[in-house]
Amino acid sequence: MRNNYIWEILKILKDVGSYTTNQGKYYNELNNFFENYQKVLVWFFNSWLGRKYVGINPPGRIVKVSPNAFHYQISENEFVMEARCYPLLAKKLYYILARVPALVLATLIAPATQIAFALTVDTFYSGAGDGIVYHEGTSGESWGTVRNASDAAGGGSFVDYSTTNDAQILQVWCTSANIYAIRRSFFPFNTAGLSDSAVISGVVFSVFYAKSTTSNDSITVVQASQASNTQLVSTDYDNIGSTKGSDDETNISSITDNAYHNYTLNATGRGWISLTGYTLLGLRLGYDLYNNTPGNNTNRRMGGYFSEYAGTDHDPKLAITYTLPGPANLKTINGLAEASIKTVNGLAIASVKSRNGLT
Repeated sequence: MRNNYIWEILKILKDVGSYTTNQGKYYNELNNFFENYQKVLVWFFNSWLGRKYVGINPPGRIVKVSPNAFHYQISENEFVMEARCYPLLAKKLYYILARVPALVLATLIAPATQIAFALTVDTFYSGAGDGIVYHEGTSGESWGTVRNASDAAGGGSFVDYSTTNDAQILQVWCTSANIYAIRRSFFPFNTAGLSDSAVISGVVFSVFYAKSTTSNDSITVVQASQASNTQLVSTDYDNIGSTKGSDDETNISSITDNAYHNYTLNATGRGWISLTGYTLLGLRLGYDLYNNTPGNNTNRRMGGYFSEYAGTDHDPKLAITYTLPGPANLKTINGLAEASIKTVNGLAIASVKSRNGLT
């Protein structure tokens, strides 16, 4: 069986390379690719090599993978989905096969060779739609005009969704000339890999913050609605909400520098998780969210990292804990009440432990 999987992976190299290098154009093809080869891909990412190279080591067995996410089991019918803002698994798969296909064969042949190669290969990433929209007003514009603008245009305004460096991901600024500026951050996650019947019980949104350059302002998770999932434009400036998706509004001064900060989403935030497409999150500073006019020479800002930064240990992440309905919650089978069913395919109903993969 393993040999069959190896050759299957090698055969599909050309397709996955084409899809991952054109993720905007081939979004559907890339998702279909992962669905069609789900069995072999789950096997690969559960292997020692798959986990080591991709840098994922969840506490449970991986049961499902998609271009940007993996799902692992933590109890009989409870699972966690961890998603990135870009197709991490697809990119890693393409790179390992395109550059060093011998690594796959080494899974069966030489463990020592696996270690040697895995420690020397480089990472391979592409840009995605997470980033910054920064709007700087002009002389004479009020705080309200800048805050409520529909387009980040004029002055020193800019959009950045491709930076490979750490960046000021949030900012509220009033210059000595009383010119106002606001920087907002956007984080799109493809969560279509969740089952339509998934019951979400917990969501953690993780952002890796760099050293702060100021204090005395809070950061809040909100829902975004950017026009594209793979890029940002100036008119996305106001495609960001004002309702709190997490009760965590930790002050910048209390956030640990150069580490992940984990936002546990509240019931409202959990309701933003899409089972069929992208989940769009954003971050805003307190001055911006609560419409507090900054005084002259006020500069509140926070540094952090987006998905384009080299490596995977600074990526924005979304971890979703969910359950799938099992026999205990199953009321009918093909329209018949469960209580009236004595056997399934000749087996006594009491002996059936799972149906269609559900336990």
